[in-house]
Amino acid sequence: MTLPEKPRARERWLTQEEAYWLLRAARNLRRDGRHLAWFILYRAGSGKRETNKRQPSVRLPRQLRALLAAGARSGRRFVVQTSEGNRVADIKKAWAGAVVKAAEMAAKAGREIDLSDTTPHALRHTAITWAMQRGADMWEAGGFFGVSRETMEEVYAHHHPDHQASAVEAMERRRK
Repeated sequence: MTLPEKPRARERWLTQEEAYWLLRAARNLRRDGRHLAWFILYRAGSGKRETNKRQPSVRLPRQLRALLAAGARSGRRFVVQTSEGNRVADIKKAWAGAVVKAAEMAAKAGREIDLSDTTPHALRHTAITWAMQRGADMWEAGGFFGVSRETMEEVYAHHHPDHQASAVEAMERRRK
């Protein structure tokens, strides 16, 4: 039996402007959709179904630690929870609403964005891409995001500011 070819990796990630409008829209959803803002800021809550996607324990950035601490002080039990304090099982409806609302809010501000091709998984691509663009070490980023070395090299390495820099430098060097 032969397996079908592995599909090409989806490389859709959000620009900073798209992320801004999506987060702003999530914060402006009706009461039952505001949990999406927490989802956007923090990947995967506890109690998530186990899959083959690795989600290692990680050292949280101070901004996220501060946000989580403030949530805990205000009585938040789950990172992503409903306004009644229950764990959120599904964010599909809130995501779809935020995608539409983000485009509307951006249009009112004279900006055009299209998030119709995004899924919640795009947040993972966004975080990894931004880390690479900011010069993160590939090995450490892979460990932080739970991504294999192979995936980091195949999908994200070209976003690093030093990508192929030493090869280009070697090609530009004059022979002695």
